[in-house]
Amino acid sequence: MSIWGKSKSAAKFVFVKIPAGILGVNTLRSNHQTIKALYETLSNPACPKCAGGVLTIRGGVQASDSDNPNLKYTWACNRCDFMILGSADKRSIIPTLTAIRQEQSLALFDGLEPDERQKFVKAHTLHSRIFFSASLAFFLGFCWMLLRGDGLLLSINWIALALCMFVFGLKKSYRAWQVENGVLYVQGAFKSWFNNEKWFR
Repeated sequence: MSIWGKSKSAAKFVFVKIPAGILGVNTLRSNHQTIKALYETLSNPACPKCAGGVLTIRGGVQASDSDNPNLKYTWACNRCDFMILGSADKRSIIPTLTAIRQEQSLALFDGLEPDERQKFVKAHTLHSRIFFSASLAFFLGFCWMLLRGDGLLLSINWIALALCMFVFGLKKSYRAWQVENGVLYVQGAFKSWFNNEKWFR
């Protein structure tokens, strides 16, 4: 390396890297990368094979005989060997992943004995009752805080939790009805259940 190159590197170290380290810029960059990785873990599709990993783009644009832009990137699981071709947009692989999960779920459901199916119904029913009970408890807490004069801003967290628990309770109750009646991946099933069936089991 020439004297000019060494001087340039030394100047960059003294006037850029050291001040950046003192001001915490390097730490901010590192934290940003960590948060970005965690966000991708939460937002990227889950692996349909192992159910424990998430799919991320591996490598760059892949050479393909097809001109389809949706087959240019390899989405791979970070835990197993599952891979699928798609575009850079994760929405391009969602229909394929959904079809794979539906096929897996239907195959598993068709192989269940009546006793095993009833166990799933009871488990979903129990979970729905727990969520509904928690929803009622949070709602009563919301009313109590209002009556005590704590104000709406302090009490609104309780009603938000009550609504969240109520939605979870509805979901579990709907799952119990699905398993009990064998209604899986049927379009309009939720609307029919919501309008005609019992929410509380």
